[in-house]
Amino acid sequence: MIFSQLRKHGFLTILICLCFINYPLPSKASPLEYEVPIASKQIPEAPLANWDMLFFNNGNTIKSSTTTTAASPIKFSYPKFDQSQLNNLKSIRSTTTTMIHSGKYYVSGEFLGKLEIYVDNKLFLKDEAISTSKKIKKSILITELLNKSTSRDIHTIQLVHSNFQSIPTLNFTLKPIQQTVNLNERDISYNWGYYSPIGQAFDFFHLNFIHSSMYKQGDYFATLYTDDLASIFFDEQKILESNPTSTNMLNNAVIENVSVGEHIVKTDYADSNGGEAAIHSAITPFSNWVAYYFNNTSSIGLPVSKQVITNQSPNILLKANNESSSTIPSVVAKNYFSARYITYKRLPAGTYHLEYKSGEGVGIWLDGKQIAYDWKDGKKPLRKLTVNISDNTLYSNSKDIHQFTVRTYNRKSPQDLFVSFKSSIESPDTQIKTIVIDPGHGGKDTGAIGIGGLKEKDVVLDVSQRVETLFNDLTPYNVYLTRSKDIFIPLNQRPALAISKKAHAFVSIHANAGSSSASGLETYYYGIKSSAINKTNINASKTNYPTFFSKESSITSVLEPTASKTNPYITDSKTLANFIQKRMVASYQLQDRGAKHGNFQVIRSNNLPAVLTELGFITNKNDANKLGSPYWRQIAAEAIYMGILDFFESKGSDVSGYRLY
Repeated sequence: MIFSQLRKHGFLTILICLCFINYPLPSKASPLEYEVPIASKQIPEAPLANWDMLFFNNGNTIKSSTTTTAASPIKFSYPKFDQSQLNNLKSIRSTTTTMIHSGKYYVSGEFLGKLEIYVDNKLFLKDEAISTSKKIKKSILITELLNKSTSRDIHTIQLVHSNFQSIPTLNFTLKPIQQTVNLNERDISYNWGYYSPIGQAFDFFHLNFIHSSMYKQGDYFATLYTDDLASIFFDEQKILESNPTSTNMLNNAVIENVSVGEHIVKTDYADSNGGEAAIHSAITPFSNWVAYYFNNTSSIGLPVSKQVITNQSPNILLKANNESSSTIPSVVAKNYFSARYITYKRLPAGTYHLEYKSGEGVGIWLDGKQIAYDWKDGKKPLRKLTVNISDNTLYSNSKDIHQFTVRTYNRKSPQDLFVSFKSSIESPDTQIKTIVIDPGHGGKDTGAIGIGGLKEKDVVLDVSQRVETLFNDLTPYNVYLTRSKDIFIPLNQRPALAISKKAHAFVSIHANAGSSSASGLETYYYGIKSSAINKTNINASKTNYPTFFSKESSITSVLEPTASKTNPYITDSKTLANFIQKRMVASYQLQDRGAKHGNFQVIRSNNLPAVLTELGFITNKNDANKLGSPYWRQIAAEAIYMGILDFFESKGSDVSGYRLY
């Protein structure tokens, strides 16, 4: 065979063989260790951008021309003008339509005169420099265009330049913001787009991440999102590897029974394909969620960012505040993005209840099988399904390990995402609680009016409805609002509703008012000063009440001439107030003004544990900013919800399956 080849190829074959006689053969290596010569890759030529230039005199076009500039990054400056072009020239409009991939960019440059910059027909910058030139540098987040069925990464940039005194001066650059890389990070999340990290080659670069940290004992899962070569090693053992030839860029692995102590994680990455470069990876405990975010509504391509969402509930629970703000400001678009969430958990075979709600499209998969799907625009009501789980060996030899994946997008009607998955086995506590939430004021009674015309009645109704939603979504409890819209409800009717419903807790929600410097949170219960208690020696009432409450009827006649007009549940009301106040202070991050006695009719005239909570001062700038924010209103609602659960737990109820955290 060898001689036949020699005869066929002659001296050329002999020469090649001689060249390799003493050449060392490469040892067996991982793809990351084998250096691919850059010269062997086809590096594309730098793209170009064509600019259309229109010259105006008092609104009339006097001339047009075109020029070609670099498009990666986009750079623009005027070509050399001759004097004839400058005669009667008042303004220049320069426009290009070119491919710009989703991501965060710097707009920089220098100009003299007046300048307006439009991106996709939206004014991005308007500035003026009269006597001397001015430099600009500002960041912008560019996302795919929603109104295009195809080519959503084709964008238009327009520069409108006027009021230049002599020769027009303008330099413009649009360049991706390059990231520095921390090679000692535990959770890795980078998307460099068509560029590279600072200090690395433009394409085909290698990175080696390594970190050592303490782990608690338990089960973990590793997740890796990239279209390049990457591997994760846990204590020197390879646990996960990407496959750049596959269309599936997301890979996961289970790490069972991790011992408590220090462990070393190495992540090797190689930009093996050129073009786009990104890697997102994490190792996190079971029940936590890893969220991957995309600046499109299809979850296609490489994520722009990633985060770990901690879940402290014993059940599978995912809550994402996607309605009021960007999940990752300046990186993920506020109202136009999609996300993929993934988690693992040990679940015995059996029947489970799935509840979910999303802003728009939502899909849920269990062990790779779709169990819910509603991929269309529009806010969704809470959906409830029954799901049967059988033993599973898809990801591990342990039959009780299961993978959950949730996909969603927000576009026209952003809404918080909620997913709950828990066993159908009922809690030992079979008593269904009833809660009455009282949004203060309403209708002709606006309550306090704060900074920017913010009305107390509107703020507290929104927070109350959010509390109602939490109880309806997460618990079997009955919850009622004294008002569900902007109407006036007399004070006496509010506690009357709670009494008629035989409620176990009443919470009236208000916003405070005072001087502009007054700030903070406070919660009231109807009580009495200790000095008044010491002056009385009234025997306790012998009326029978549910053992769920503690009734201090011995002091009711001191509080009011007629005991029936006062709330006898002082200790329980104080306990409820303390729990809500503690949760509010921890979550809402305002000054703690305490839980205290208050002689308010809605809590005084009640006949059950009742409190009135003040969410902050609507007349204080910092407090009002939170009261006007949907994000912080949700935080307040969750704190009130958790405070009520804390109270029920203190009375012996099992609320572990209903907690948010």
